[in-house]
Parts: sequence; structure tokens; C-alpha cells
Amino acid sequence: MKLGFDSLASIADRKPHDTFNQGANMHIISIDVKNYKGAKAVRIKPPATGALSIHGKNGNGKTSVLDAITETLRGVRGGAEMPIRNGEDSGESIIDLGDMIVTRKWSKNGDKLTVKNKEGLTHSKGQTVLNDLLGPDDFDVMEFSRLTPLEQANKLGKIAGLDLQGYRDRRSILMDQRRDANRSLKLAQGQLDGMPSIKDPPPGEAKLTDLVAELESANKANETRAAHVRTLQKTERETKEAANSLAEVIKAREQKLIDLQSNIDRLIRERQEFADKSAAAIEEEKGKLEKKNAVLAIMAEEVGNEIEIDTTPIRDKIATCEANNAKYRQHKAREDKRAEIKTTEKEVEKLNERIDAIDLEITEIVSKCDLKVKGLTLTTDGVFFNGHPFKDASQAERIRCCTAIVLASNPKLRYVRVNEGSLIDDDGMQLLAELAEEFQALILIERAVTTDKDYGFEIIDGESMSEEPEFKKHK
Repeated sequence: MKLGFDSLASIADRKPHDTFNQGANMHIISIDVKNYKGAKAVRIKPPATGALSIHGKNGNGKTSVLDAITETLRGVRGGAEMPIRNGEDSGESIIDLGDMIVTRKWSKNGDKLTVKNKEGLTHSKGQTVLNDLLGPDDFDVMEFSRLTPLEQANKLGKIAGLDLQGYRDRRSILMDQRRDANRSLKLAQGQLDGMPSIKDPPPGEAKLTDLVAELESANKANETRAAHVRTLQKTERETKEAANSLAEVIKAREQKLIDLQSNIDRLIRERQEFADKSAAAIEEEKGKLEKKNAVLAIMAEEVGNEIEIDTTPIRDKIATCEANNAKYRQHKAREDKRAEIKTTEKEVEKLNERIDAIDLEITEIVSKCDLKVKGLTLTTDGVFFNGHPFKDASQAERIRCCTAIVLASNPKLRYVRVNEGSLIDDDGMQLLAELAEEFQALILIERAVTTDKDYGFEIIDGESMSEEPEFKKHK
């Protein structure tokens, strides 16, 4: 997601101090630096606009001049714990901004800032006046190029009044939610693909209660009949045993009669008595047998009237019902998974819309700015130029963008500095001259390697060779 970058809302809201004229487009009129780091005595009067070099050999004080401007105005030292030149007790820098004169003096006890207006009125809170004038960032053009993509995004967001970290946090939460939703969606889709597709699924899951009750009733009836059969079989066995027992008794008594017959004379009376008893006993046993046969006949008739129920049709119905129910459950599970996928897809779509809304919100805010650089875009994670990461832009493109960014950070004072200017070729120097004219700004370029084309101020042994800019003379 790329955003067109166009606004200075946070800076435009600043109010000028009542006693100092801090209108837009202030320019440096003159710079006087004494005994500051490597600068011994430098006085230069640059034009209001233009790209000028601060040139000279390394160690002669070029960087010190540019650092003096920064520290005089911002009160931020360029790395030196004690900025006073070696062998001196104090240092001083005076910068004439037209509507005000800024003086900062350094001593072993610290530094002192004085800010006066054109009428000579000294402000008691000079740094506050300067902070309102300058904005939050340094004047170094190429400093932006040295930042990480995330730091570059934060810097541009700060210029536009955007808390990019807040947007990142909101966007990160939504991205995590979308990632989880997509994972759920992928899992659900895999589960759906693994489910069987049911052709002509039943309309619903049937109830087995009535069929099961019917089966239980049939099983109970069959169990009752089986009990009756077992009783009948037992009675049949007992009756047969009784018949066999009777036969044995008859056989034994008949044998006894034969035995007694041989002694009939002696045992006639005994035989008669025994015969009478035997007849009575036989009648009694016959009566018992007849009763058992009667009971057996009744039971046989009852068992014969009972019909065994065939449970096969019921079991077939239950099997069919269970098969249909299994198909319905499979079909319903598949449909439920489809519904889950649709719900997750809608959730992902909503998360995408919310993420796009965050991007759109940033776009609407930054669309109020004007850096005068077409193709410069901002994301929550980095800066792009013409659709590519800013680090991949050409030197000319980076110079143009960085110059616009520095001036956007400090819109009231039209001044920027370029460190390591020796790395910039002739085309880059020409571009800086064009940018100075376009943005109506003063661009001071530190250069150790120079040519006869270099126009600006030469520094030798800590001293400026002229107050007015000129082409390079010394070798």
C-alpha cells in the first residue's frame, strides 16, 4: 500500500511569538564563527538562495562551520563534548537571520544563547523562539538517506503529523487476525475436501425410538415363547421318565408275581394281597401318568398356538435408518463446514477492508501536504520513490527528495546543509543549484574534493578566504 505524500499540518499550526517576526521564508544573512571546533575566524555572507560549497582540505574547519550553524540555532552539539577550539578559552557564533540575530557563546562553564530582534530586544527564552522557528529536525540533506526504511517512514510521518507506530499497531493487530482467519479458512477447506460428498442425502435424521421399541417387544415375546418351549421340553422329559419308571415297576412286579406263582400254595394269600396292592398302586400311577399326559397336551396346544415373530424385517429397517442417518450426518457436516468457510471468508474480507481503511486514513492525512516531489510515497514500514524502495533511487532522486524533506521539516528557515558533498558529482551539484532556486533556499555543501566549478566559500586553517561567495581559487 503506497500513499501519496503531501502535507505539513503539524508545522502549519505553530504560532509565531508576539514580539518576534517569524514569518515564512526567513534566510541566513551572515554567519560569524570564532574558535568553534576547527573554525578559527569565519565570516561569510551567503545569498538568500543558492547552492554554495564550503570547501577546503580535510581538517581545515569546513564541518565546524556547518556544525556551528546547527548548534547555534538548535543548541545540539555535533558530537564534541567541548566545542571550543584547542588553545582558546571561549568560542562564539553569530547568525543574522534578518528579523533576528542569534548569538551563542561557549566557555568552559557551558554555553549562552542570546536572541535579539531587529530593534535589539532580547528574548528571555531564546531557544523557545528558535524551536518554534526551526521545527524538530536537523538541516542535513543526506541524513535522511542514511536512516533505515522504518526511521525514514517515521520521519515523514512526523512531518505530516502522523503517529505511524499507532497505525502500525492497529494494522499489525488486523494482519494477525487476518492471518489467523486465513489459517482457519485453509484448515476448514482441507477438512471439507476430505469429507465424502453425499448424493441425494436424506432430508433429515430419522428417529429410531419406535423401531427399537418394536424390536424390544418382539424380543420379549420371543423370550417368553422360548421359556414356554423349554418348560414343555422339560415336561416331556419328565413324562417319558415317568413312563419308563412305570414300565420298570410293572416289569418288576410281574416278575415278582412269577416268582410268587411258583410258591402259590404257600403264598396264595400273600399273592392275593400283593396283587390287590399292586393293582391299586398301578391304578394310582396310571392316574398320575394320565394327569401328566393331560398337562402335556394342554402345554403342547398352547405352544402350538404361539407364533415366533420374524425380527429380520425390523432389523433391516433399523440398518436402513442408521445408514440414512449416517449419510445425513455426513451431508450436514459438509454443509456446516461450507457455512464455516463462508463465514471465515467474510471475516477475512472485513479485515482486508479495515486494513485498507487504515491505509486510506493515512492517505487522506498526508494528501494535505506538498513536498513538490512527485513519486514520493509513504507506507507504515518505509518510503518509496516511483514504486521502488527509497534506497534504490538514483543519487539525483535522493538529493531532490531529501532536500524537500529537510525544508518541509524546517519550513520557515530556508536553509539546508549537505555533508560529504565530495561524493556528489557535477550533475548532482547542478541539481542542488536548481533545487535551491526552485525551493528558494540556501544550500551549503561541504566538499573536500573540489573543481574550478565550485562556487562558495573556501576554508583554510579555520579561516574563511572571503565574505562573499566566489569560485575556487586556492589549490
